Amino acid sequence: MFMLKALFLGVAASLVGGVLSLGGGFVVNILILKESSYFFAPSNFLYIIAGVLFGIVTSLVGGMYPAWKAANMRPLDALRYE
Repeated sequence: MFMLKALFLGVAASLVGGVLSLGGGFVVNILILKESSYFFAPSNFLYIIAGVLFGIVTSLVGGMYPAWKAANMRPLDALRYE
């Protein structure tokens, strides 16, 4: 249950961060470079995908400790107190 929650939060936060970074990158390219041809380079999208995957993995690693701690408790106590 804890790992599933960490996965959902990681996916949601990573996707929001990826969309915001794409939008911010586009605005910066338009304002500073006055063109958007550099924005559509394949390497930019690879960086966004790598960032999203890093966010998901980080959230799963962060969710391991609470899941491990809850796994060592009685189920009712884990849901009630943790």
